[in-house]
Amino acid sequence: MVEHIRQEISIVDFWRNAHAQNLLRGWIVRFLDDEDVIPFSRQQAVSDRILELAKHLHGKLTII
Repeated sequence: MVEHIRQEISIVDFWRNAHAQNLLRGWIVRFLDDEDVIPFSRQQAVSDRILELAKHLHGKLTII
């Protein structure tokens, strides 16, 4: 999951592109569901939090 997020947020102006953010948020929800990581009722909230965390850690995640 981290590698996929890393690739997505590396796109130029990712954080200014609401559509790209929503696509990634949806991908995270599907990942959490497919891997049965957390209950379905919490998946949206957790995906939102993961995206917030990725934004906060952007500099560290995109270092090559």
